[in-house]
Amino acid sequence: MDLIEVCSCVLFVHTHPDDTAGAVLADLTGLETVKPEFDHVESFRGRRGWHLVFHYRVRAKGMPVDDALSQWCPAEDLPVTAHGGWEKAVVKKLTGG
Repeated sequence: MDLIEVCSCVLFVHTHPDDTAGAVLADLTGLETVKPEFDHVESFRGRRGWHLVFHYRVRAKGMPVDDALSQWCPAEDLPVTAHGGWEKAVVKKLTGG
């Protein structure tokens, strides 16, 4: 299964996470998507304060075109980041794998 990793987005005051998720998808030229489906939220303390992460599941067709905000890769090839294996655990949970 191929997945898309989208950069972090800052939520503005009075902006619902659903609206931000939809706006991010609308900016990805080349994809046919349906409305993002909220899955779960994570809350944890980070180096620079408290973090809330809203996870959405999206079914899409196509490939993003000339989009600097995204990179396609198979789930098992997600890059290692400062978060360790957190990303892979999230993908596993969202895909039921």
